[in-house]
Amino acid sequence: MRYQDTINHLSKVLNDQQAEVSTEANELLEILAEENLGTKRQKAKQTAKAIDELTRLLPEKDIPESLNNLRISLLNYHNGSIDGKALINILITALPQLKNQRWLGDDSMVQGFDFEDIFAQCRNDSKIPELFDSIIDLLGEIRDSGELDSRSMIDALSKLISTLHIGKSTTCFSLDGAWQFLCNFLENYFWAEAKKIPALGGLVEALETTLKETNIEIMKLHTKVHSEMTTRVTEQVRLFQKNEDSIFRVYGKSGALTLECPDSSQRYKA
Repeated sequence: MRYQDTINHLSKVLNDQQAEVSTEANELLEILAEENLGTKRQKAKQTAKAIDELTRLLPEKDIPESLNNLRISLLNYHNGSIDGKALINILITALPQLKNQRWLGDDSMVQGFDFEDIFAQCRNDSKIPELFDSIIDLLGEIRDSGELDSRSMIDALSKLISTLHIGKSTTCFSLDGAWQFLCNFLENYFWAEAKKIPALGGLVEALETTLKETNIEIMKLHTKVHSEMTTRVTEQVRLFQKNEDSIFRVYGKSGALTLECPDSSQRYKA
């Protein structure tokens, strides 16, 4: 529904701005330990401005009194009305309240879990994009080497390279699909052709090494994603907070999700 989309968007904006205020306040706590009074007062003013930007998103009656009091204290420090020790005590008290503040009281209006976003964050923090780039470069060198006689093989490599470009930076499904496409293509078509061409030996060996590393990183990625999903849910949904079992499971070789690329090294070297 459009209404729900609007509520979800507002919730995200509020949470993002809340995170910004928390970041500014935490940075201010660190700066208050320094000597430069001008820097400390300027940071206090900057933190108060972040609070202003947050409270402008809310009806006046919904602005927490503690947030207004924090803003006033920050400006008082900036103006020299209170000292750093007093502000530190105020921040230490206010920060937990700010972190736990819920802006939309009705649970039906709270934004749900964006698992695709969790996946994207974990993927971008991993070596997967870099390894996919290496695989793409190696496949491109093999395709353009002039050693392949089969037009069908060259066309398939081009399609595979384009698919890997998409898979490395879009959705979880695209990444898994690109990886399985790659593994099946290599297992069923490429290795048998490649071992007939000694000139490709160095490139193929480099490709095999990269594939093994990528296989390990993909398994790590999915484990991390499922762990992060479980953590987010158990932290935010009370019913799951005492649950000792993992909510999201990673499937291995015998499960529904097979991520491992077949080892081709023995086939090629045979």
